This record gives sequence, structure tokens and C-alpha cells, in this order.
Amino acid sequence: MNNNQNIHQNQDAHPNASNGARRSMDWKTIAMIVGAIVLVLFAVWMMIPKPASHSSAAASSSAVASASASQGTTSQASASPSASASAQVLDEAEIQRARSRAHEFVTAYYSQSWKDPHPENWAFRAGTYSTPEFRQKMIDQASQQKAEDPEWQRLVKARIAMNVQDEGEYVVFNQGTDESGAPMIKFTATLMVGRDARDPMEAVKPVREVKTIVLVRDFSGSWKVADYYNALGNNG
Repeated sequence: MNNNQNIHQNQDAHPNASNGARRSMDWKTIAMIVGAIVLVLFAVWMMIPKPASHSSAAASSSAVASASASQGTTSQASASPSASASAQVLDEAEIQRARSRAHEFVTAYYSQSWKDPHPENWAFRAGTYSTPEFRQKMIDQASQQKAEDPEWQRLVKARIAMNVQDEGEYVVFNQGTDESGAPMIKFTATLMVGRDARDPMEAVKPVREVKTIVLVRDFSGSWKVADYYNALGNNG
């Protein structure tokens, strides 16, 4: 009887101890449940596809911009016939054709003769091998000399005739395209030019002339002289 009373007394004396144990078990259970929920949510979050990071987006944008710039450069290069044509190098056969045309031109250029009906006839002959623009330029210059000019009358009286007395040397120093995109080549021309005359006092021994001669190839494939002028160190 005393034992039962002691038990009841002990239980009555320590009601908080029993309640505390139950509360401790409840908090542990709640903590485990919350932890499990957190783990589940984290796993679900990891499975959700993520948007690309700012750095990846920036890298992607940079790559796209780079590709666009490259395509733009390629398009510009393709759209520029001059740039494409200038990269082309003339073969030796084509250079020789231009060289032959250059010599035909200089032979006509130095062909003024007392036999010509008019002082400017040489310009028309040289114009046969020239572009229309350069032909007109030569004719305009030659037309300044008139048949009644004393110099022309002296030339006729002395039977003076100019001529090129060798095959000349035509060295390529530049090739590419002109402003229109047509193939262009420049030669340094070295040749001997003389003057024959009935009067020995009017004759001139051949002298060396160094010129620059510019030729362009027209739409028909023919080479035409576009310019002719003194080269550096000319007429040494």
C-alpha cells in the first residue's frame, strides 16, 4: 500500500518531467519532417531547368556578334569587284599582250613626220591604241600646233621625221585595277627616240627616254593606253 502511494506521489511530484519528455519527442519528429520536406524541395529544385547565366548569355551574344561581323566582312569583300580583281595577277601571256600594245603606242606617239598633212596626225595614230579619254587629250594638245606655225614649216622643209629606233624595254612595276575595276598594268618604258632629216643639221641622234605607260583592259579584252608621262630619272 505504501509502495503504491509512493508511486503516485512520485508521479504527482514530477508531472513536468513526463510532459517534457513527450515535448522533446514531438520536436524531434517535427524537425525530421521539416528536414525531409526541405530535402524533397531541394531535389525538385535541382530537377527544374535553369536559365543560362549572364556570362553564358554574354558569351553567346559575343559569338553571334562576331559571326555577324565576319559575315558582313565576307559580304563586303564579295560585293567589291575592285578588291577581288586587284588580287588577281596577270599571267605572262597577258602581260606580253599589254607589252606589245605599249610598243605599238610609243611607235605611233613618236611618228610625227613632214609627210603628215597636218601637225596633229600623230595624235590620231597614237589614239588608235588609247582609251577614248587619253586619245582626246593627245589630240587637244597636238591641235595647238598649226600648219602655218614656223616650227611646222621648218619641219616640212627639212623633211624631219621622228621615230623609235629600238624595240624598247617594258618592265612591269605595278598591276591591279583602275577606278572602274578594269585590269590595269603599268610599265617603265625605256626606249631610244631619234629624228631623221634631209638636212644633217636637223637630224638628232637617238636619245634614251624613260617613261611610265599605263594600260587598262577594256570590256572587249583589248589593252588600251590610259596615260603616258615622264618617269623619275627620265632621259638620262
